[in-house]
Amino acid sequence: MLGTPRWRRWALLAALAATLGALSAAGGRELGTPEERPALLVKVSYGDSLWTIAREHGDPSRDVREVVAEIRRVNGVDPGKLRPGSVLVIPAECLADSR
Repeated sequence: MLGTPRWRRWALLAALAATLGALSAAGGRELGTPEERPALLVKVSYGDSLWTIAREHGDPSRDVREVVAEIRRVNGVDPGKLRPGSVLVIPAECLADSR
């Protein structure tokens, strides 16, 4: 995303958020309920791995391997092809209660 105009980055993030909302609604969950927390968008930095991202943002009471597996499933990402500047979705169920 380096060299990409800022408005394009925001448009991409907005499209991603809209897609996640549509997928969530299609799954039969009601949006906006108090118990539902939004997913977290994380921009990958140089040196990050799915493991480090899961440990940093994931619920410490969960096995980090489960969090990594869920991040991979939701994003359809191959850990070997993770690139700085990519944006990953961390599902709400993987997040710690206090973000």
